[in-house]
Amino acid sequence: PVYVHPWPLRMIFVQMIYIYFMNGLYKIFGDSWLYGNSLHYVLGDLTLTRFSQTAFPLPVILTRIMTWTVLVWEVTFPLLLITKWTRIAALIMGVSFHLGIFATMELGGFVPYALCMYLPLLPWERLSRRGNED
Repeated sequence: PVYVHPWPLRMIFVQMIYIYFMNGLYKIFGDSWLYGNSLHYVLGDLTLTRFSQTAFPLPVILTRIMTWTVLVWEVTFPLLLITKWTRIAALIMGVSFHLGIFATMELGGFVPYALCMYLPLLPWERLSRRGNED
């Protein structure tokens, strides 16, 4: 068996909580996030996106819903981690969020770095047992 010390894993987890919550807290004070226009503007910026908004137009209401969903998810992230089921949903939302960023935006190494924070949260002991049973 391979033993991993828990403190580095916990510190990565605390860092993830801090990053998402502080981003959400910062965004609450931005008008474009509260009005739901932020992702519409970002997806229209050719320096950030992989595709032109004219080639792949999204309805404004959809970008508003996506903006508000990200905002609520980031602000409530610490609370969502309290129970097992909301924790799983929050982590799936986070992975989906980062994969969506990867598919639509050019942000360098941000997405792989952010997704690496999720690796210690996977149930490796259960996954390795399933692989040994085959």
